[in-house]
This record gives sequence, structure tokens and C-alpha cells, in this order.
Amino acid sequence: MNTAQQRLWVPPPPSTNNLFENSITGGRRLTQEYQRWRTEAGWELKAQRPRAVAGPVTLDFFHGVRSPLADCSNFVKAFEDLLVELCVIEGDSAEIVKRVSSGWVPDFYGSVVHITPLIATEGGGARWWVGFDADVLGNTQATVPSGRRQGQKTGEGVSEVTLRRRKAAAAGRPHPSMLKAKARKKSE
Repeated sequence: MNTAQQRLWVPPPPSTNNLFENSITGGRRLTQEYQRWRTEAGWELKAQRPRAVAGPVTLDFFHGVRSPLADCSNFVKAFEDLLVELCVIEGDSAEIVKRVSSGWVPDFYGSVVHITPLIATEGGGARWWVGFDADVLGNTQATVPSGRRQGQKTGEGVSEVTLRRRKAAAAGRPHPSMLKAKARKKSE
């Protein structure tokens, strides 16, 4: 497995708003602008000889400023999909891409992605903060939001109500919201 960070450049991707268009026959299709970019950027990426990364990653995108009104997250999708298509990363699902960031770089042409493979933790999982500087995150204990259990992975969000319900069930008494739900069912 490749554990080294990679830095890859492509020409400026089209905005997510300009990737697809309605087809005359119904459905959606790629725009000509997106097709041209995929071809050009695909050859550019192949020339850089990217290494395939197995397993979870974080992606940090940096884009040359195009317009002061542009939304920098709109330039991520085309680049991310190209990384999947060329098998640089295994996929773009939450199982593979644990974190995405996007930002502007003044006086720069194109877009760059920093691909950081995540380090597997005990039990085979990977936490998105593993592999990051303490300066970036501060105290890793502080990365566990209130209402979450220590060691709970990102994406396993549990609401406060669910936690209270679990706690009440463990104590052998129903949570008040469960009593209301039962009362509603009886009245129907």
C-alpha cells in the first residue's frame, strides 16, 4: 500500500454547475466543456504517473482564483471523479474519502490535489485525523464532539436524543419520547 502523500496538478476543472446538461431524449449527459477537460486533464494526470492509493484517503484541493464570486467547492467534483476514473483512488464514497478540503490560491493556474493515505488503526479502521499534525488539530481528544463516544468514527453520528434513549433503555426505563410514540400509536 502506498503511504506517501501525492501532489497532482490539472488544468482548471469546470464548475460542478457546468458538468452535465439535459439531453433532448431525456436524462443528463456530459457537457462538451466537461468532456474536453476530462480528456486534457486525464492526459496531464497520466503524464505525472500517479501512484494508486489503496484504502481511505483525505483530499486537499487548491484552485487558482477565477472570480471573486466563485465557490471553490464547485471545482472539486470533476477532479475527484477523474482520480477515481484513472484508479488513483479506489472511490469517492465516504468509505474511501474521509475528508475533503478546498481552497483558493492567488496567482495560480489550474488545480492541485494533495492525496494523503490514512493510516489504519487497531481493528482495521482508519480515523481521518490520524496522520495529521498536532498543530492542525490541536488536542485529538477535543476532536470528539459532545454526544459522541470516544473512538467513534466520523460518519457514525449519534444524536443526543438517541444517546438519551440508549441510556434510558440500559437503565430499564423508556425515554419520554418513546412513551409519546407509543401513546400516538394507541390513539390511531
